[in-house]
Amino acid sequence: MRITTIIENNSEKDNLHCELGLSILIEWEDKKILLDTGQSDKLMDNADKLGVDFEDVDSIVISHGHFDHTGGLIPILKSIENKPSIYLSNEYFNPKYKKVEGKEVLHIGSAFNEEDLISINGRYIQIDKEVFPLYDGVYLFSGFEKYNDFEKSSDKYIVKKDEKFIIDDFSNEIALAIDSEDGLVVFVGCSHIGLANILENIMKRTAKKIIGVIGGSHLSRSSILRINDTIDYLKSLDLRFIALSHCTGLKVMKIVEEEFGEKFIKNNAGTVFEILVPKGEKKL
Repeated sequence: MRITTIIENNSEKDNLHCELGLSILIEWEDKKILLDTGQSDKLMDNADKLGVDFEDVDSIVISHGHFDHTGGLIPILKSIENKPSIYLSNEYFNPKYKKVEGKEVLHIGSAFNEEDLISINGRYIQIDKEVFPLYDGVYLFSGFEKYNDFEKSSDKYIVKKDEKFIIDDFSNEIALAIDSEDGLVVFVGCSHIGLANILENIMKRTAKKIIGVIGGSHLSRSSILRINDTIDYLKSLDLRFIALSHCTGLKVMKIVEEEFGEKFIKNNAGTVFEILVPKGEKKL
């Protein structure tokens, strides 16, 4: 398995863009899957410098409908002839907002609507199942339940649904997992509902061990109690590797690195790494 982080909040490479956002290319067997598309078309330049050709991408999975994970989708689709399959949450196009001090609400959702996407790509697939088989050994998960009391939902995030503003519980955020003989490698966008909740849901639905976690954990502004509880939970999984970034925040990433040592992978814009995992034979 080969992982290329095309864009992220930070980069140690001077020739690459970094911005609030995330986009990860996953190469597994004969498939190329793009998880999220960053905030803007800056990922196009990064992709070119990293040798990533979007014409070769089979599928694009958007973890949730915030601007920093969706902004590069339309630029990508406009630049290629071979249109990939697009996978979105079943509530992706519900307008999303955040309460900001000094303002009533700030729109933080997608910059494009359903008509924009259909006019360029022709179609998309909405995920409304708890477990959705993407390819042989590759699965999407959504419809998350809460399993702990330390990952509390924020009332700052709001979604407009049926002409009403309600608190976004992010139960429909999408995570991706790749099955292997040794266990699951899980990819997350922001983990708004809680990283531990997401992983616990996946393990209960699959009865499989998780061996690695890659992506955002939404811990950058969390209390030290929640950070410590999350790290304790992650350590209890006996992970083989962990590559948290984006909304994890630099300070928390430093804590994770100290706690996990050589299991920690620093994953910023331009990071490319390979993981040796034997393909699993048993389907979920």
